Amino acid sequence: MLIKACIKITLLSFTLLLLTSNSCENKMESLPEPIGSKMDVLSYDFEGNYENMWIKVDSLQQIGLYKSALDVVSVIFDSANAAKNSPQVVKSVIHKMKYNSYMTEDEYIIALNQLNKISKESTFPLKQIIHSVTAETYWGYYQVNRWKFINRTQTINFDNDDIRTWDLTTLIDKVYKQHQLAISNKDSLQHTDIQDFQQMLTSSTDDNEQRPSLYDFLAHRALDFFQNPEKNLTRPADQFKLNGKEYFGSAEAFSNLSTESNDTLSCELYEVRILQELTKFHLSDEKPTALIDLELRRLKFTRNNSTETNKEELYFMALNKLSEKYSECEANDEIQFLIAEYLNEKGNKYNSETKENQFEKKKAHEICSAVIIKNPKSYGARLCKSLLKQIENKRISFSMEPVYQPNSIGKFSLSTKNVDSLYFRVIKIDWNYFLTKNKYGKDLMNSFLQEKIVKSWSKQIKNFGDFQLHSTELKLEGLPKGQYVILASPDKSFTIKNNAIAYGSFWSSNLSYIYRKNEDETYDVTVLDRETGTPIRGAKLQLYTRKYNYTTRKYEIIKEENY
Repeated sequence: MLIKACIKITLLSFTLLLLTSNSCENKMESLPEPIGSKMDVLSYDFEGNYENMWIKVDSLQQIGLYKSALDVVSVIFDSANAAKNSPQVVKSVIHKMKYNSYMTEDEYIIALNQLNKISKESTFPLKQIIHSVTAETYWGYYQVNRWKFINRTQTINFDNDDIRTWDLTTLIDKVYKQHQLAISNKDSLQHTDIQDFQQMLTSSTDDNEQRPSLYDFLAHRALDFFQNPEKNLTRPADQFKLNGKEYFGSAEAFSNLSTESNDTLSCELYEVRILQELTKFHLSDEKPTALIDLELRRLKFTRNNSTETNKEELYFMALNKLSEKYSECEANDEIQFLIAEYLNEKGNKYNSETKENQFEKKKAHEICSAVIIKNPKSYGARLCKSLLKQIENKRISFSMEPVYQPNSIGKFSLSTKNVDSLYFRVIKIDWNYFLTKNKYGKDLMNSFLQEKIVKSWSKQIKNFGDFQLHSTELKLEGLPKGQYVILASPDKSFTIKNNAIAYGSFWSSNLSYIYRKNEDETYDVTVLDRETGTPIRGAKLQLYTRKYNYTTRKYEIIKEENY
């Protein structure tokens, strides 16, 4: 899902404690028709200033005094609860769960009991927010105790109030219902400005145009839950599926699609219905920002779940139609990014059998460049800049023979991407260079660059301008006997920072060998003339093995028997 900045309840900051999502319900309620727009926006001015108390909580947490921090949080909770300051109640509840998790084994049980108690005693809108937090807490319990649920059969006559006795179906049903309750009282939620709840959020956009209401906030959290990869832990035989190209249609057409199904456990069905309600809510917005964001989420969801064989083409067509409709909006930059991303994905599939994809990356590059020129500071432009870096990335790699005949011209294969010319260096190294250096990455490259250069030259490389990887065969001049490394770089100075350097190693030798390992761990080795294949009589060999020393954390060369 593409948004300028995800708005999150404070709970999401503590992902190791709780959270993640997925699930379905046993009874699918039909969602009501969209409300009218006559209702005034509900405004909340919550009483109490808790800034200094939260500063104290943070300072106590920093030095590990969690019990003392919990005591301060409890004071905040009692005061905020009495003042009906919903954002502060939510924030303090989540902190209480966090600090309890450091001190008790049954932190989830304690948290759920408290959340359910608050929910029963609360009214709108705190009740709805608490339901959303409760859903995540249930699922957090599952994730921590996943191994207990996977092989547990459905339980009968269990304690309905004790989560420790539940089977997976029961837990999933609870999570589903909590998310459903979170977006109940939809008309009031849709007219509640999210700005009034900034204190319970960890981050937000400046204008909140993409999540303007509390309903948007809670509904998108429910959607996040159903997009979890584990969402299909339980599936019925008659599954709801996204059949038909209509799911890629316009916002108006999608919002009116029939969603009748016998699949009462379908997460996809529930997700479709939430998306439909959100779409209906935003169809008449004066500014299309929230609707565009929603459309992008819907198209991504449909692309991932559609059963249509041509869903990729339908997705691409839908993005282009959406871009044409909102061509004058800044949010169109995000649509253009998704179009470019799609073309880049097609370009990644280019090979000798899919030559039609050769210039798809170039098209993506042109789209991203245009977005950046037009609106360099937009969110879509930032996404495009990241994609451009991937597309423009230089790549060089060698494919060469392990051994060449001394002083004879050889050949090697070179694969390049986004390179017009290359500089080559050949260095000579000791026979045991790779056995003893224990260097990798930049350290290894720096070591190469410090060696004496035996040969150097440059070569113009044909660049097709398609941002694809292409291979060519080049000549390797003959070299005296020994071990060598060849380096290639588009930068003549071979600087490591912000540059691409590739290397390949090889031997120049007129010898070859074959060997056989015997049952007694000895070897039979025959040394041959590389050119004629004639055995070399009287050849002497020394065997070395390379073993990792777990004490020094380095590879060591061990001298074994000789032959």
